Amino acid sequence: MSDRAERIELPGYTIDLFVPQGSSRLVLLFPPMGIRPGHPDSAWGARFVRSLGMGALCVTPRRNDWYRGADLLDWFGAGGFAAISREFDAHSFYGVSMGGYAACAFSAIVPGSTVLAYAPQSTLSPELVPWDRRYPEGSRQDWSGPWGDAATSIVDAGQAILVFDPFARNDQRHALRLASPRTRMVLAPFLGHHAAERLARLGAVKTIFRAVHAQPPALHELAPLMRCRKDDPGYLTAVARAPRTPWRIGLAAVTKASSFAPDTVEVVMAEAEVRFRAGDFDRAARLARSITDRKDEKQRNRHDAEIMMARCTDAMGDTKAAIATLRALLARQEDYRARMALRRLIASARGRVLPAQVSDSQRGALANAAPSVSETLEPVGKEASGLASDSGL
Repeated sequence: MSDRAERIELPGYTIDLFVPQGSSRLVLLFPPMGIRPGHPDSAWGARFVRSLGMGALCVTPRRNDWYRGADLLDWFGAGGFAAISREFDAHSFYGVSMGGYAACAFSAIVPGSTVLAYAPQSTLSPELVPWDRRYPEGSRQDWSGPWGDAATSIVDAGQAILVFDPFARNDQRHALRLASPRTRMVLAPFLGHHAAERLARLGAVKTIFRAVHAQPPALHELAPLMRCRKDDPGYLTAVARAPRTPWRIGLAAVTKASSFAPDTVEVVMAEAEVRFRAGDFDRAARLARSITDRKDEKQRNRHDAEIMMARCTDAMGDTKAAIATLRALLARQEDYRARMALRRLIASARGRVLPAQVSDSQRGALANAAPSVSETLEPVGKEASGLASDSGL
């Protein structure tokens, strides 16, 4: 087999194929939302896969359609992919978030294949997952066709590795739907939905890929690799903002995060949250105001800061002013988080308490559904204790 490159154009997708000489494994790559077709040499993930001597087939959508386009489904189902697949002895499916769904779903085309997916959705069918409303564009797709539910596809995989944050509620629930005897769950606590991006910054994504594709697979190395996240500012600020983290340990996390990324919005707002929990409402409000005073700050970050300021105002006894702040924000632009904060303030002022959105029962469900996961699931207390020792507290 000689080296070759080929580009296939479908109405809604660009498919780039790279076949190094002598390659026996084909890796199908499904980018996350926001990645668009460009020059073949820049196809998402293909350069790294080719450097390992593997074939790469990158499917890049022209819009965020969760790979549900009829033209792509026909290409996979009507023989277009089969002609390519026959050239290889082994197949892997790789994707992140939206692409993670595709990797899990299309793996059924080649039973016995390897799947590596970061924070995948199992489906966005409103009938099957009415609780996931994060992606209206995805929920509007036609999920009635083939491979519409990755939970039924992944059972045919030879091995499936799912990397996700167990404290990201929707990612956790999708992982539960994708659980099977051949599914290995690798937990990345406090890295959020963008765990792949954070791990890539730490150089762990390539290491994980190599470990999964080693002969034999070095799956025992995956859990220790997650320890590198403790040098990621996003992880540190997430630990700091976790409701059950004691404020002193949260402050230590913020201090460590600021050594990597000083004065970033992420770090400043994490410190504001910690100060708020410690009862230093005036300091928390001043930190939040420093964000709103930044001229070129993103709207989402400004909204987060205004919500924090309203919470501080309420905590200092002026609920009426806090409600006015949130109503002014909502008058400028609708914001779900501000709407929920306003509802809670009004309910509190009337002597009622609204139920929390995130339930701890999800944690127990994960441990019960996948016993192997419970051995590596680190509670917030353990994370915080380790961080405290790292910070000299």
